[in-house]
Amino acid sequence: MPQSLLALQRAAGNQATAAFVQRSWIDDVWSRGIFDGSMLAQADPGLPRSFINHYMSGGGAAYDLTRAEMIEVDAITNVFSWFPAVAAERNRLITVAEADPAPPTEYKQFTAAISGARGRGVAQKNQTLGNFTVTLDGTLTLTKGSTGVIAEFAGTATYYDYWDFDPKPMATFAEGTSGRSTAGELKTWVGALMEGTPFPINSADTVAVSQHQLDDQADIT
Repeated sequence: MPQSLLALQRAAGNQATAAFVQRSWIDDVWSRGIFDGSMLAQADPGLPRSFINHYMSGGGAAYDLTRAEMIEVDAITNVFSWFPAVAAERNRLITVAEADPAPPTEYKQFTAAISGARGRGVAQKNQTLGNFTVTLDGTLTLTKGSTGVIAEFAGTATYYDYWDFDPKPMATFAEGTSGRSTAGELKTWVGALMEGTPFPINSADTVAVSQHQLDDQADIT
């Protein structure tokens, strides 16, 4: 049960909560029709519901994510593996660091500005984004010392995606190669039957991104 409904249940009891949910579902069905209203009613609170509502009524206008919504997406990314421009710049700095004549006992740092590096992010929260574009700005730092050359990144990111229902070919669904879970694929096929207009998703703000090369994924806050 979503946290908002759980809180309501604790405050008002099961009967009041059931009445609230019923009224909410009826309102959605009344304003959208049985099928579309049911799809909107079943969406999780927060960003999932906002996206479906915008799909139904936004007319294709862009949706600008707030910082809080970007955090809600709960994205996974890897600065060093999923961003070709960062990987290339890291390799360049490694070459510079290895050619530097300073002895290993002398710690030295080599930095490079990263601007507009594009890579991939994966949303962990259902019904939000899927695989989407992340753009990084920040500083890549290599530290050379007795333990070798260590890379770190610190900066900010924006997100971009195009929100629509794009069912994969039935063959990929049957073979399990669509990249979605069975439940996710079924929801996509059903969602594609809704009345609505796909729309681009941009960022109205940024999130902070940092990663040490030994981390499996970036820290996003």
